[in-house]
Amino acid sequence: MPRNSFLQFLDFRNLARFARSAAGLPKLRALVLASELRDGFMLLHGLFFLGLVRGNLGRISESLATLGEASALARRNGDRFWLPRLPNCIGWVHREIGDFDGALEYDQQGVQIAQENNVLEAEANSLINLGIDFTHVGQSEKALPTFLAVESIFARDAWFRWRYSIRHEAARAAHWLKRGNIEKSLDYTRRLAETATKHVARKYIVIAHQLLAEIAMANGRLAVAESELNRAIIVLRDYPVPIVAWRVYANLGRLRTAMNQSGKAREAFSEAGTVIRQIAANIQDGRLRAIFLESDAVREVVDSLGQSAALDGRAASPPYPASLDVAQR
Repeated sequence: MPRNSFLQFLDFRNLARFARSAAGLPKLRALVLASELRDGFMLLHGLFFLGLVRGNLGRISESLATLGEASALARRNGDRFWLPRLPNCIGWVHREIGDFDGALEYDQQGVQIAQENNVLEAEANSLINLGIDFTHVGQSEKALPTFLAVESIFARDAWFRWRYSIRHEAARAAHWLKRGNIEKSLDYTRRLAETATKHVARKYIVIAHQLLAEIAMANGRLAVAESELNRAIIVLRDYPVPIVAWRVYANLGRLRTAMNQSGKAREAFSEAGTVIRQIAANIQDGRLRAIFLESDAVREVVDSLGQSAALDGRAASPPYPASLDVAQR
């Protein structure tokens, strides 16, 4: 097989692996070969997916550095394929650590660059991200038109549509859940579960279980919620995605607290705290680390650990090492 063909085979195999799971780093042979062959397009392809996988693994600084390197290279090369796809990926990483201002900035940039280069897939993903951003900051009136714009793109563009439709379904489900419309949230979550299962997209299978658990909790069906979270954890054990896992364990802790199971709640919150500690240790930027550790979702884990420890008569222990407290100064 010619080296260029072999490179493409490796890279698209890595793409398929990423689409199904972010459990581990893809092999870097394609990236190395692209560099040796001075194949700028395939090198960007490799950096793109390497950045995404590192983000899913909670290796935040490495992810941002990789995606930043790809963006700089794409600009130098005058690339019009990968450049529009990179800002929304960087925005996603910022949002995962609670930096919603940074996420909004990159997602808006992503929409602009995608429109300038007429790359509908990149525009759709950036719009999905914007919808999530608006939902997080309580601007639902902006989120819904943004999601509807994505559906308009679906009607015009079939390229990789199955993949970003999964993200769209997850975003719409979370949007309606936050607005208290359980029926609509359940509808989108069921679509998400079906699509993710069909395409063996394990990260989104986990997210579907998590959403189903949150919907069940909202309806007071605690046993159902526990079953859904346990199913999510089973998938995560074989295909770890730290950036998602800590939230699943945090939800399990919240659920067990509601079930008056203080000991089991602490165990779940401790699992969340362990993953939080790992993620925080991989954020080199002090400002971003502080944003992550002081985000509402992380503080909930910290506070819950303290409360459950008090209930059990034990001293609370922080879910991240003291060395990180020093680094925040």
